[in-house]
Amino acid sequence: MSDPYDCRLPAGWTAGQDGDAVAYTNPTGTRRVTITEFSRGLALFWWVDAARRPTQSGDWEPATTGAGESFRDPERAVRAAETVVSRFAEGVGVADSDPESHEVGDEAVADGG
Repeated sequence: MSDPYDCRLPAGWTAGQDGDAVAYTNPTGTRRVTITEFSRGLALFWWVDAARRPTQSGDWEPATTGAGESFRDPERAVRAAETVVSRFAEGVGVADSDPESHEVGDEAVADGG
């Protein structure tokens, strides 16, 4: 699949369609970052999220890496996804953590915005 966002990925990472999202997956299939385009009213947004699983056959769980944010600008969403992919590649967000807590970047759009 051709990546519509042209996200910079570390060696071995792949881009693929996952429903309505583009998913970036690490070589072992245990870390994933997604960009999902959606609309609210007449506005378009891009949601960046991250997940991890213990094995390739395990269930995806939210990962604390600074993801879980929506953006009004697709380029900012791509930069956020690249940052999360980089964190995963460096081992950040790999350990168990509280899926409800995450950094909220100043580029994120508040719910309902």
